[in-house]
Amino acid sequence: MPTKKKKKVVEDPAKRQKYIVNTIIREYGKDPLSFRIEDAKKMVSATYKTIMNAFDVANTKELINSLFNYSNSNDSTKEKYKFKNLKTLTKTVQKELLIYQDLFEELNLRQKPINININSTDIPKVSKYHQEKEHVLFLSDWHAGETVSYEQTLGLGKYDIQTLVIRLQKIVELVAEAVEYKKHKKLHIILMGDMINGNIHDELLFNAMSMVADWCGLTNELILYLISELKVFFDEITVTGVPGNHGRLMKKPYSKNKYNNFDYIIYKMVEDSINIMKSYDPNIGIDCHFGKGLHSLVKIQDKNYLICHGDGVKTWGTIPHYGLTRMHSQLISLYAKKGIIIDYVIHGHFHISSTTQQYYSERFSIGSLKGIDEYAMDKGLGCKAQQLLAISFPNKGIWHRIPLTVDIEETKNDKLRWNIDLSKYINSNYDMAFLDKSKLN
Repeated sequence: MPTKKKKKVVEDPAKRQKYIVNTIIREYGKDPLSFRIEDAKKMVSATYKTIMNAFDVANTKELINSLFNYSNSNDSTKEKYKFKNLKTLTKTVQKELLIYQDLFEELNLRQKPINININSTDIPKVSKYHQEKEHVLFLSDWHAGETVSYEQTLGLGKYDIQTLVIRLQKIVELVAEAVEYKKHKKLHIILMGDMINGNIHDELLFNAMSMVADWCGLTNELILYLISELKVFFDEITVTGVPGNHGRLMKKPYSKNKYNNFDYIIYKMVEDSINIMKSYDPNIGIDCHFGKGLHSLVKIQDKNYLICHGDGVKTWGTIPHYGLTRMHSQLISLYAKKGIIIDYVIHGHFHISSTTQQYYSERFSIGSLKGIDEYAMDKGLGCKAQQLLAISFPNKGIWHRIPLTVDIEETKNDKLRWNIDLSKYINSNYDMAFLDKSKLN
């Protein structure tokens, strides 16, 4: 019968450390060195105390010798067997204690402070990116002309043309704060559609203070005010836009000639106003690019942005995620056939701000300026009034996303400061009693 070979004592420190770690993994199912230092020490201490409480191993060597001598005496076989097992167990305890001792030393070694030169200049400077970065302001779903009842939304929503103006003023102030009131290279303004409320639903006219033509004139004036104030902080501004569904001229959706839309009319009004300004000052640094397509492909630095409103996407139980995912995939595939890689897909329409990664691109959902309304309350939808400012870097794309929240709480102390005569955008059947007098200067 072959005899069992005795296990050799591991003398190599590296192998011994590996044996220690493997033993502890076997005991606890996890490497104690992967824990935080203090947690690992507590675990080892607890185990050490357990062993010390179970056996008197203050002098393990003497205990083993006495047990060995006792097992060689002439006592009964049963007692010999009992103490022989105890001798084996005590040897195991001795080995474990040695492991814990080594483990404590390893933990203490890891806990020693690391010398770091806090004045090191080895980090490469990226100051050039600061000079080359560009800002992108996404503006969507203003729904100019709509009124939202503070009472009917339980104090969660409130909207009218006065609130619209105050929130846009706040947008400018937040952008100025984000750029630290300094001059920057370029701002891209992306208009995402549904700039006015339209008349595609009968209920939208129930409490309308004016008509669609008035809303178009007001929105044109507001966009121009916004551009003129933001121009203080940017050398160049480009404005791009796509139409939404609320601006369409018929109640039933249509696919052909979707630019036949009140949003597009507003965009062309803005473009004409900018062209008049450029006739006096050709170096004004403001350009407009409004196409007639369903989507707009905007190249910002070296990244491609596909802009669309987002209507036509089917929802499941009021959740648009699956429909948006399909739309995202289809658009990427279509443009890939033309050799164009889409880096960002941007849409509005759902009044919810979110960011989703899909394949090698990202999808941004831009919120609304209106915030929660009666429809959102009825369907359990909606979120705070919010737009988005993004900062893009060369070869990096969007690094920073800055939500611009301008809801009731954020604008409660703000007053009208833009010199806009709101009375000319109010239907003659209404008086100005609806205006909050505390907001007037």
